Amino acid sequence: MAADENKDGSVGTVLLAGGANLAIAVAKLVAGFLTGSAAMLAEGAHSVADTVNQLFLLTALSRSKRPADVQHPFGYGMERYFWSLLAAVGIFVLGAGYFIYEGIHSLLHLVAQGGHTSCGGRRVSAASECSSTSSPPPTRPSRRWPSRTPPP
Repeated sequence: MAADENKDGSVGTVLLAGGANLAIAVAKLVAGFLTGSAAMLAEGAHSVADTVNQLFLLTALSRSKRPADVQHPFGYGMERYFWSLLAAVGIFVLGAGYFIYEGIHSLLHLVAQGGHTSCGGRRVSAASECSSTSSPPPTRPSRRWPSRTPPP
């Protein structure tokens, strides 16, 4: 019976998390494509990586329950850790790799537009939103932080 094989509820938990991650990924990707937000697209890619992570964990659960054979006299229980490692590395590589790609793409797109854009423009990276191009630099030292050179 399926209930006997899944006493701890791991398969149900992984399936529920996978469905939730897939729904979140679709919502983030749709929002990212509609707004052109590089950050939202990167978050969508990260959620896709979470969904792939759940597939790895399902594989780990099913393959680790195989009985012992001649080649593996102690069984396949340790295979669960291998697939969990792949899931963790996959989540990092896919999410971080796509975020780096989108960041570089946004910076190159910003340079192609002349190196300056307003904060309301499409695909403006977080770095350019906080840069000094949105406001001119101060012309005199602040009263709170005086300059280090003594007055003449």
